[in-house]
Amino acid sequence: MQHSVAEDGDTAVVAVSYDPVEILAEFAGRHGITFPLLSDVGSRVIAELGMLNTSIAEDQAAWGKPLDDRHRGLPFPGTVLLDGDGIVVGKVFERSHRVRPTGGLLLELMQGPLPPPETAATLEAAGTAVAVWSDPNPLFPGQVGRIRVRLRTPVGSHVYVGSNPPAYTCVSVEVEPREGVNPLAPMLPVGERRRVNVLDEEWTVADGDVDVTVPLFLDRDVDTVETTVTVRFQVCTDHDCLPPVSVSTVVRLDGRGE
Repeated sequence: MQHSVAEDGDTAVVAVSYDPVEILAEFAGRHGITFPLLSDVGSRVIAELGMLNTSIAEDQAAWGKPLDDRHRGLPFPGTVLLDGDGIVVGKVFERSHRVRPTGGLLLELMQGPLPPPETAATLEAAGTAVAVWSDPNPLFPGQVGRIRVRLRTPVGSHVYVGSNPPAYTCVSVEVEPREGVNPLAPMLPVGERRRVNVLDEEWTVADGDVDVTVPLFLDRDVDTVETTVTVRFQVCTDHDCLPPVSVSTVVRLDGRGE
């Protein structure tokens, strides 16, 4: 985890591992870690919390590697977020320890969706403001960062999302791949089904602030990378439809080499 998440005085970071205290102390000293590392030798607490990796044998076999004693008691890599009362408010877990969330994602899980930063690229088409930005923290190898897109539709209008007849253009976001930065499938809004009686048709639409997230997996060290983000959508009311539009902008991604 990027320690910038814990720079807020109201946030505390604690890590749990099945390693003994001596190994954790050496690891913390070598990497300059200042937050607590808790030792759960035997993985008793890890198992009680339901975090014990019960598929490690299959995972190792998939990598063509044998299972050995150091893999026993291994937890799933993940982060659990607690509020001030100790209530779980968010969880992020991955199948592989090679994949980790960014600090920006963890902040949003704690604080809720954040507004576009002042540095976001802002475009306008069909009366709709389109903000495009990336996670503010540098990306490290193995992290899944994000490109964020927010469409603010005009009052009384909507855009199409999900599954609709081919005649209607649904919201889509395309991120141009770059070396070391691999765009994953976009996370699109669910929308709602809405019927227009005059046409006797039912559509899946979204209105107001419409958010799309494109996860990005960083598979190596990078410095600054610029990539083109293209957003396509169609704005309609219950009576009129504007032609589909496509807008593009360049977004900067910062790696830890920056």
